[in-house]
Amino acid sequence: MEQTLVEGQLGLAASLLALNRAEEAVIQLESASNHVPDNNDILVALGDAYFKVGRFSEARARLEQVAKSDPTGAAGRRAADMLRNLPR
Repeated sequence: MEQTLVEGQLGLAASLLALNRAEEAVIQLESASNHVPDNNDILVALGDAYFKVGRFSEARARLEQVAKSDPTGAAGRRAADMLRNLPR
């Protein structure tokens, strides 16, 4: 059940981002993160959505969390790549 929820939330958020509805994606991903707080895919997507709405410190916090908890995994590498593009 949890994996289905995660996939659905991520899919909806990706669609919202593709439609330039990043604020709505943030709301969706924050809700998903509240239900599954340690899911790195959700946290990376949330970091990306925060970046797209200009919430850089929140984006950095989520991405650093994933990069630290999963430094060699796919999500950790994506987070590290995204961190390099964030403004300081």
